[in-house]
Amino acid sequence: DNVSDYLLWFAKSRASAKYRQRYEERTLSFDNLGPFSKVQLEDFSRRGIVADDRTRHNKPTDVGLVFTATQALLAARAGTAYVSPSVGGLDDSGHIGMDVVESIVRIYDNFGLQTQIVVQGVQNPIHVLDAATMGADVVALPFTVLDKLFDHPLTAAGVAALRAPAAEGPRRIN
Repeated sequence: DNVSDYLLWFAKSRASAKYRQRYEERTLSFDNLGPFSKVQLEDFSRRGIVADDRTRHNKPTDVGLVFTATQALLAARAGTAYVSPSVGGLDDSGHIGMDVVESIVRIYDNFGLQTQIVVQGVQNPIHVLDAATMGADVVALPFTVLDKLFDHPLTAAGVAALRAPAAEGPRRIN
């Protein structure tokens, strides 16, 4: 199941939150392209930048299919707004997905990169806790994982203990 029902945004304080408006319009600058002279199209084919591209608006991008910290570094240096490592896919292939997220956070902090980290493929509440502890910006998670965030055996026992006297009816206090 590759659908994410919710996004959780993390920050130590409101002032330290890295935030970019989700659909910010800006124009593409052709003054200093450097080595970037090609664009990748929706069908994954590539072509050189043409004059018509100068009049189009550039939208913030999200780079998915990120499985290493070096891929995330390249994406951030290319100017992407979001990078989305899939921790579930990494875990399923025998790697520790959250180790990759931790490396990405450390690299972005070292270089002061503003690209936001969107942790995808979350499979359990531990992934959410680890992402928040490491400093990821966003967690995309399915409802089943969100629902588990509210569960704990001691919470269930406490609620049951509070409801037990209520089921017996009112008591007279002397």
